[in-house]
Amino acid sequence: MKASAFSYARATSIANALELLEAHRDTAKVLSGGQSLMPAMNLRLLSPELIVDIGEIAELRGIAVKDDVLVVGALTRHVDLQRSPEIAVHAPLLTEAIAHVAHPAIRNRGTLGGSLAHCRSGFRVARLHGRSERDHRHSG
Repeated sequence: MKASAFSYARATSIANALELLEAHRDTAKVLSGGQSLMPAMNLRLLSPELIVDIGEIAELRGIAVKDDVLVVGALTRHVDLQRSPEIAVHAPLLTEAIAHVAHPAIRNRGTLGGSLAHCRSGFRVARLHGRSERDHRHSG
């Protein structure tokens, strides 16, 4: 099966993406790596009128430690999580677990944000979100 017809917009910034999503409300979907969204569209489980591509928004990509907090951008690919020295030091369980997410082709294109947004059953690693025991106690 093929996806229903849809319009496409490449967001140039976070603000631009938010404007597009606000203007199209429930009829738009966000595209990052496409590993969750595109199969769902091809099976017609989802039929958005507009696809908002956020794949080129640099500020949504990357891994950093800021004030002793591990920060991972939504567009960070699974393979980048797996290879990251910051993840290995601050969330070593995630480094181990990410190797078991889907298969290499998916890990090379799929993003953390896409997997979380689509609640992919193959990405149960999301439960290992890297919080320390201290952070968990304060998160209420």
